[in-house]
Amino acid sequence: MPLRDVVPLRMILSVTGIAAMRVSRLLGYGLVGLLVALLNCVPALAEKRVALVIGNGSYKAAGRLTNPENDARDMAATLEKLGFDVALTLDADRSRFETAISDFSDKAMGADVALVFYAGHGMGLGSETHLLPVDADFRNEFEARNRTIGLTSLLSTLDGRAKMVIALIDACRDNPLADRLADNMRSAGRSVSVSRGLARIEIGAPDTLVVYATTPGRTAADGSGRNSPFTTALLAHLPTEGVEVEAVLKRVSARVQELTGNKQEPERLSRLKREFYFKPAVSVPTPAPAATDPDAGMRADFALAERANTPEVWQAFIDRYKTGFLVALARQRLSALTAPVPTATSAPSVTAPSKIEVAGLPPAARPDGGTCDGGVQTVSLGGRAASVLTASEERCLKAKDEFRECADCPAMVVIPAGTFTMGSPETEEGREINEGPQRTARIGKSFAVGKFTVSFAEWDACVAGGGCKGYRPGDRGSGRGKMPVINVSWDDAKAYVDWLSKVTGKSYRLLSEAEWEYAARAGTTTPFWWGSSISTSQANYAGNSTYGSGKKGEFRERTVPVDSFAANPFGLYQVHGNVWQWVEDCYSDDYKGAPTDGSVNTTDDCKYRVLRGGSWDDDPRYLRAAVRGRYNPGNRYFDNGFRVARTLTR
Repeated sequence: MPLRDVVPLRMILSVTGIAAMRVSRLLGYGLVGLLVALLNCVPALAEKRVALVIGNGSYKAAGRLTNPENDARDMAATLEKLGFDVALTLDADRSRFETAISDFSDKAMGADVALVFYAGHGMGLGSETHLLPVDADFRNEFEARNRTIGLTSLLSTLDGRAKMVIALIDACRDNPLADRLADNMRSAGRSVSVSRGLARIEIGAPDTLVVYATTPGRTAADGSGRNSPFTTALLAHLPTEGVEVEAVLKRVSARVQELTGNKQEPERLSRLKREFYFKPAVSVPTPAPAATDPDAGMRADFALAERANTPEVWQAFIDRYKTGFLVALARQRLSALTAPVPTATSAPSVTAPSKIEVAGLPPAARPDGGTCDGGVQTVSLGGRAASVLTASEERCLKAKDEFRECADCPAMVVIPAGTFTMGSPETEEGREINEGPQRTARIGKSFAVGKFTVSFAEWDACVAGGGCKGYRPGDRGSGRGKMPVINVSWDDAKAYVDWLSKVTGKSYRLLSEAEWEYAARAGTTTPFWWGSSISTSQANYAGNSTYGSGKKGEFRERTVPVDSFAANPFGLYQVHGNVWQWVEDCYSDDYKGAPTDGSVNTTDDCKYRVLRGGSWDDDPRYLRAAVRGRYNPGNRYFDNGFRVARTLTR
């Protein structure tokens, strides 16, 4: 917990008698001294409010908007008066937009409320809302996803950082780029919906509120005065004293309808569980009689326990209330604080999978054609003791051998050395210019790759073990466990492999872009490892679109377990679809001058890192082995995950 967010307990007790009485009532007067001895600090009572305000009007390809700058400046001034620490950004291009989000994510750590206000162009694409930087220009779906800012991605960067997140999005204005994209996609026979208005997104994190200027799928007015109708109403009603946020927004909605002649009605998407007041009442209201809320004392003690957040306080709460409706949640908080932390020296128990022979290689042959320790050996991993690989075991690994080096570590598959043609031919359906020119790439040494993309169970083990920066990404309602982890940035993926390396003492990392395509193709040259068409029985994608001779299928609209569908010839699952997979490389516009030895490209545009594989939310052409995506390394998105690699000592 950052020191700037805490003050000594004795200061809290001296400042407020109410807090002291609550502590005493919860723990018993005799335990107050014990609490002081156990805790030298608790969170400060002052509310921390932070806000990111962005106004984009000077668009290069979408036409200038008059009011966003006024909207942003006026909103920033209003929020500052309401106690927010405001970061204001005007006319943000893609790079400045992403930097603003990354900086704000850091600023929001430990905040009671983090608010985002955006005024400018936006659009709905499939099930996601996209906010447009001023340099946005795109002609197809792939460019649109990679040159805009996904609202879900923006919100995910705040997961676990602020207690409450509020997003006010004044972004439904007329957008010619959305019109052009829709026309191009209709001409290409694409079925993904494109709307000038915004999409109804799923809110994964609790205590999150998203407010659109108008209902999803419809456009909002920029306004003929200084501000848009939506911002005009917000500026008028946010400072209302003593009115809770939901009631404020009802007033905002009524005012917008009045200003637009009922042509526009704001939309609220809410998972708020607690109340929030932009401007609390000055006077302290008289407490309601206890009979009106028999659980008031328990609620207050729970709030106190949340502030202290130590095992002793949670146990005291559980002992006092025993069967209260908040006790189950208190037990979860206690369990999270007392969970054992794995160390690099531990040897967790694990039953390793049986070895698998690769077709065409003799059982004892090493991938480089040699033998193990001067003789013929075969590593049998099926009955292997629970520990990291020994030096001898590691030297004797063969292509398609599997291993797992701790109970919570990913299952790994050995990939042999070899050469392949990287990129796509100019005749391949759906080809993008950044997939060429084709070239021969050589993978000089065998290496290990995650059999599956990293799952939520594996990520959550990292968090429980003190790694992954403590970040717990939302699952968008798909569930955790064997589902692929999502809402993770490149930086998050790097934090995971760093933790994995520390726990095992081995060299875990992300794949290079060449290694990823080599492993995905597994000796094949077609768009997908199984051939030139695709069906939803082979991968998870937007099945209402087709590729090659394939037919329309199911659009599941969510992720599926990491072990779904068949493995490729190297033994890897879901190299096509389900989630995009981060790799190590910096992004380049093409392969001219790129490494041909399988190493990582670190000389091009490192403002962006590369993603591979496509996702559940994409048309099937984006699942091809050659497709290359790019994204800011600090940004999180609801369909981005990753797969790990491990360097082998031979």
